[in-house]
Amino acid sequence: MTGTRFIRAVLVTDGRSSRLPAVLAALAALQRKPDVLHLVLVADAALPELPGGIAVDIFRTAAPTFGRAVDALLAVRASALLPRTRGDGT
Repeated sequence: MTGTRFIRAVLVTDGRSSRLPAVLAALAALQRKPDVLHLVLVADAALPELPGGIAVDIFRTAAPTFGRAVDALLAVRASALLPRTRGDGT
């Protein structure tokens, strides 16, 4: 394994939290930003304003709970979410 790490963040929202913009801004301001933020929007949540400087994968689901929303993300994006390897299984 190399010293390089691929960091992901998963954020599930129904869009009702007034703190969502602050959370997104905090992620974008991190010294070691996630390589990708998987933003899971539940039901009819509006797409929030996204800060620059961070790659965002937007995923929509009608899942009834946040846990099931993560399950839905994993079911659809499973291969993209697996840890990256060097091709030799490490």
